[in-house]
Amino acid sequence: MYADEKHTDRKARDRCSKPRLLSAHPVGAQKKGCSRCLQRKNIPLFECSVTVETERQADAALAQIREEGCNALVVYLGNFGPETPETLFRLQSTADAQLRAYVAQDEVLPVATRSFGSIGIIAIPEMARFYRYELIEYNYPHHGAVAFAHIGNTLYELFRYLGVTEIGYNRPKGDRYPAEKPF
Repeated sequence: MYADEKHTDRKARDRCSKPRLLSAHPVGAQKKGCSRCLQRKNIPLFECSVTVETERQADAALAQIREEGCNALVVYLGNFGPETPETLFRLQSTADAQLRAYVAQDEVLPVATRSFGSIGIIAIPEMARFYRYELIEYNYPHHGAVAFAHIGNTLYELFRYLGVTEIGYNRPKGDRYPAEKPF
């Protein structure tokens, strides 16, 4: 679902910006609630018809977004599935209104979480370095979004399309981060 302007009412913004599951049965009420909130604010709504599970589908969704001229995006996630490739990412604004993002391709591990909601255990190659020199160095909170496929290149392209100039990623061993010491 996409909206083309920011909420000005804090209470409505908080209610509509919380992650919601749109791929399961209780979704209808949640989806209708968010849609009603946008309608009350006279914010046009566009719902992408592509379900993204592969990089090709992500490319098709991106094409629809471009065609509609949308400038805001809400992504809905469900429970982490079985062991599968996935991409962890985050897009956020800095205090001086600059967009910044990171992308990390990884995989979901088959570990029972004994919890509920959108939760799972993921394995990111070179996670300690990524955590220290990307997430901590650039003050990212520990929450991110997940795509259940390796779509890092597509997300990188999307972020560039949105004008993001700082895009971090999990670097392979031997590829140093800017703040990482050589020894």
